[in-house]
Amino acid sequence: RCEIFGDCGKVTIGNEFNSTTTVSDCLGEHWPRLKNSYNVRFRDAFSNELNAFADTVLQNDPWPIERDDVISVQRVAAAAKRSFETKQIVYL
Repeated sequence: RCEIFGDCGKVTIGNEFNSTTTVSDCLGEHWPRLKNSYNVRFRDAFSNELNAFADTVLQNDPWPIERDDVISVQRVAAAAKRSFETKQIVYL
């Protein structure tokens, strides 16, 4: 699960569960099991990344991601880490 907050809203990326039922009791919330394992959920993404890398190296295809996008993702990851470590909001 991931939540990204912006000035005018947020984006939530959730997981698929075996059921839509969540039980809350004195011990907390109890969620159903995830529908698929980590490997199954991200199999296509990993395969696409490896294929793009191979095409770039072996066939000299252009890298499908712009340099500035890579730098932006790294900044977001570093800010998330810093926020976790300091328990503070990190603005970009």
